[in-house]
Amino acid sequence: LVASGFGDNFYEPYGNPLELVARGETANQVLAELAKRNLGRAPAVRLGLEYSARDNAQGELWLQGLGRARDNRERKKVRAMVNEWADGETIAAHVGHGNRFFCTHDRAGDLGQRSALHPTHRAWIAEKYGISFVSRLELAEALE
Repeated sequence: LVASGFGDNFYEPYGNPLELVARGETANQVLAELAKRNLGRAPAVRLGLEYSARDNAQGELWLQGLGRARDNRERKKVRAMVNEWADGETIAAHVGHGNRFFCTHDRAGDLGQRSALHPTHRAWIAEKYGISFVSRLELAEALE
């Protein structure tokens, strides 16, 4: 939880270890919801498995499959999927920790509606989890 102001008391400590576990469980629930919508890590997993299958690399982890990108086009696709994976993890962590604000200038980029940060998904996340997506200026104003 974030306390108002800056300095030594900016971040409030955890109450106990069970609170930290509960935050992790909440984050995992958010990740599962994102995956149901094919957002976050799900597209990266699918791409890694696709590359492994294409190369007949049975039994390897999906992460290893991502390393099988053959050319610049495929590497660019992997980068986009890893970026989406990171966005999903970050959103889930914010929700899990009870943050009220998610500060970003990311506007979904080339992924469009396939990005968790697309306005459609931002609206769903904001409504379901109570997170406000803000710019640096909006965050600074909220903390004043």
